[in-house]
Amino acid sequence: MSDGTNQIRFLDPSNFKAVRTIKVFDAARPLMELNELEYIKGEIYANIWQTNRIARIAPASGEVLAWVDLDGLLKIEDNTRPVDVLNGIAYDEANDRLFVTGKLWPKLFEIQLKKKGSSDSGSQSDASIAASVLVSTACLSRAGRLRASTRPA
Repeated sequence: MSDGTNQIRFLDPSNFKAVRTIKVFDAARPLMELNELEYIKGEIYANIWQTNRIARIAPASGEVLAWVDLDGLLKIEDNTRPVDVLNGIAYDEANDRLFVTGKLWPKLFEIQLKKKGSSDSGSQSDASIAASVLVSTACLSRAGRLRASTRPA
């Protein structure tokens, strides 16, 4: 669970009491504004509030392993109404699929991550990951009607 600070709490699902807490750091700096969390293949993916970036975090240490850059994911032509920030991460473990969306976004994106590069310092936290869109799907309108059909990106 996140509370917007650099702390992530691990809760006991039977009583929701915190059983462990980690502090998240990118290099030596505390990483604040942790928001949406998802556990994927042994890592914690955390959206950073008010950004289009997701940090990949080691759950044992709180170290940022890499960054996922989603700038430009939602195209200007998709902004047919006011949209807000990236705020949704979901993982389909059975089919190994990763999805992202945002508050008031008209689409849900299935993405695939690819290594973009790393710094000369060799620091893993400087590694950058690019996302390529596999499928974008229109979200349901408030009335429950599909606003557009599924299409390849």
